[in-house]
Amino acid sequence: MFEPLIHLLKPHLPVNHPIETSLSGVFIYQAISPLKDLTYSQNSGLYFCLQGKKTLHVGKQVLTMSAGDFMLYPTKVPVVTHVQHADKDKPYISFAFALNNQEIGQILREIPEIELPDTAEPLPAPMPSALIEPLTRLFQLLHHPQGKSVLLPLIRKEIYYHLLTSPQGAELRRHIHKHLPYLPQINHAIRLIQENLTEPLNMEEVADQVGLSHSSFFRHFREITSISPLQYHKNLRLQKARELIGLKKWNIATIAYQVGYASPSQFSREYFRYFGVNPKKRRRIKI
Repeated sequence: MFEPLIHLLKPHLPVNHPIETSLSGVFIYQAISPLKDLTYSQNSGLYFCLQGKKTLHVGKQVLTMSAGDFMLYPTKVPVVTHVQHADKDKPYISFAFALNNQEIGQILREIPEIELPDTAEPLPAPMPSALIEPLTRLFQLLHHPQGKSVLLPLIRKEIYYHLLTSPQGAELRRHIHKHLPYLPQINHAIRLIQENLTEPLNMEEVADQVGLSHSSFFRHFREITSISPLQYHKNLRLQKARELIGLKKWNIATIAYQVGYASPSQFSREYFRYFGVNPKKRRRIKI
């Protein structure tokens, strides 16, 4: 089912890292071997798996994406992923769209309410079959870019339409209706957390800075990112620590202090809880 799409992407696929294509806001990724403990902050967007399988740890959630599944990330969120099924003959292949909330909101306003199904599937969910044709035309633009400035917005709008009017699109519609008014404040809070990564943060003060009541801030932050703001802050610290451990320039205690921990023992406990391995042992693993 997805072979024609994979064939169109093959000449452009990177190896073991994502890249943005010549089509603005369209990203592609390929892994040619299983990969464990990939930690990064996932940008907001719609993510599609064409081949292979991976698991994602988002807060306490463990999600699985297999060939044909798609996933929504409303905003940037720290994740740990494991690419499980991939080799040189049959690599893991995925692609992503940067999320355009305003464009999706406009399409929703143009769709008669009767066209929107009431049933919903949790995400990740199978990609609607109606997407195959517009996705084929989208990836053909990589080979024949003439007119992409005109065609890309139209194809993207068609893809959004098919997603929004499918049972699988119910979560996307819920995101727009429920969370769009709060995304600017939550994104502002995320920037504050990133800018003050090594500092102790009072999340109620962060709520005040972004202009939300404390209860509204904590509720919408968790609903949008799947984790609490305190856990978000902690996960970013631990991901930064993992990067520093990989450089092998400092001992574990120094790294703990560098990312904002006052206690190396507390850092080691939380590192183990998040990654499932002691940071000293991680230091001995080839990264």
